Amino acid sequence: MAAPRILVVEDERVLAEGLRYLLETQMPGAKVDVATSAHEALETLRAEAARGRPFDLVITDERMPRMSGVQLLAQLHEIAPGASGMMFTAYPETVERAMKEGRAVAVVIKPDFSTLLGTTRALLTARAGKGSAA
Repeated sequence: MAAPRILVVEDERVLAEGLRYLLETQMPGAKVDVATSAHEALETLRAEAARGRPFDLVITDERMPRMSGVQLLAQLHEIAPGASGMMFTAYPETVERAMKEGRAVAVVIKPDFSTLLGTTRALLTARAGKGSAA
């Protein structure tokens, strides 16, 4: 079974690296990459898809310079249709928009790291059960 691949998109570098550390230490075997902008994330998604190494899950902030997390997730489905998108945001008002537009399969409000970890595990387990993360 292949290790799950996660892309964390967060414009605050310290938080992005902290999320990488949390996910890698609490989910042994997970491969976590970090992008500090939506544009960097799109480049990474395209490059990895071209190499045949798509991500299983993208966890993104909502409010970032030049492109929002919802806008990123809209493009995610074009670049990597098999990937799931999760919003991790400090702005609860974006939850309804992200879910209504079908961009995010889950939304977790910052700084609830315990829920983020539990939701990440649940999403990856569900994918593995469908045979897409294996």
